[in-house]
Amino acid sequence: MADFKKSSVHCHSTMCDGKNTLQEMASAACAQGLTTLGFTGHSYTQRDREYCMSPSRTAQYKATIAKLKTEYKGKVDILCGIEWDILSEDKRAGYDYWIGSAHHLYGKNTGKYYEIDFRPQDLHDCIYDDFDGDPLAAVEATLPRWKRWRP
Repeated sequence: MADFKKSSVHCHSTMCDGKNTLQEMASAACAQGLTTLGFTGHSYTQRDREYCMSPSRTAQYKATIAKLKTEYKGKVDILCGIEWDILSEDKRAGYDYWIGSAHHLYGKNTGKYYEIDFRPQDLHDCIYDDFDGDPLAAVEATLPRWKRWRP
């Protein structure tokens, strides 16, 4: 069983919006004595291609992690994860685990997509313009999609 105190399972790389390569992070994890390192690239969504992995980059991400799993076997358990957004178009097959996220929310009144986790004003506008000032209603708007989400 993994020592969770020596694990990191939500890491972004240069494959999406991170600052280091997958190789750099695997090397650092090994040097620091981590037992488990899980990568979680941002899944592809058409709403915001700025931070997420394109389909071709996702294939490269999976292939690179597969090589790192072999290279670091017996030193660090490398896991291939995905941060799967509620608007994701990616398939969840081929990953060791998933982390759910909601980076954008569709406004039922305006028909706009709001980037709700980056600019506080966007979240505010979403809640007040599209959910009648009710933050719980905005959160609940993500639930129908999550209920359909099954591995």
